[in-house]
Amino acid sequence: MTKLVLQESFPQYEFIVPSHSEVATQIGATIAGHEIRLAKFGSCIQYVPKMSIVGTWHIEPELLSTPSGLDNSLSGKPAATASMATTNVTDDNSNLSFLPDPIRPSKIAIKLQDLYESEYTGSLTAMVENGCPDSKSKEILLQILHEVYDECRKQADAQMNRITQALHPTVGIDGITTSLPSDVVKPLKEYRRKNALQYLPGLIKSFVETLPNKINIANVQLSVCTSFIEKSMKCCWLMCVTEPPMFLKFKWNKSEQIDLDEVEIEGSDGRYVDSMRWPTLYLYENGPLMNKGVVNAK
Repeated sequence: MTKLVLQESFPQYEFIVPSHSEVATQIGATIAGHEIRLAKFGSCIQYVPKMSIVGTWHIEPELLSTPSGLDNSLSGKPAATASMATTNVTDDNSNLSFLPDPIRPSKIAIKLQDLYESEYTGSLTAMVENGCPDSKSKEILLQILHEVYDECRKQADAQMNRITQALHPTVGIDGITTSLPSDVVKPLKEYRRKNALQYLPGLIKSFVETLPNKINIANVQLSVCTSFIEKSMKCCWLMCVTEPPMFLKFKWNKSEQIDLDEVEIEGSDGRYVDSMRWPTLYLYENGPLMNKGVVNAK
């Protein structure tokens, strides 16, 4: 059985295949959504992709055909609809809807929901068992997530500022401002996004060391929130290095009625927000909704 192995090689990608598999290679590349510019080098066929690829994939030739009796159209399938909804947001986000990408926005949204349903619940239970009131425990966990998100945004901006200053040493002196061309910035941001998890250990260590100076949290409470902090940092960092950055909304105007399309109500019924329990996630600031938030109503 012939396998087509897609391997990354910057700035091009290669299908490493037997020389007689050229047709299957072209089909696989076309399905992956790439512009093919073939040039044979022994058993390799090289082409330039339209969008970035993360990881390595194996494509079985028999999977390229559609079994009889099945509809070839994807227009009505939920996965295809969700993918299309995240495209064409800005000129810089052509990679958002590429399904094999393990850190695309839809996957990050799932990670955030899992964080709320697992680590948040576990940390809340542990804090209550250690004597912290339920309402106070919820407040602390929300504060932690907010601090994590703010720190990730700050560090993401600081990284790009340092790169700009390295290439333009006069930036920041005598009020001089400048920006790098988009054809320079885009591959830098994509490199950072694809290697985002490499930065996490240092970010987490620094954050945990400084957190007690930012919020009122006891050592015992901090110790039972370790997993929650680590996974919060992972979610928020991936959000902040996505282009455009995903957006968490923590604050709601208490004079406005609750919009059930954007938040869910916990506890007593009411028409207005009393307090926030979990933020709402958007694809980008003022953009489409990804995950509903949770509020207490009054």
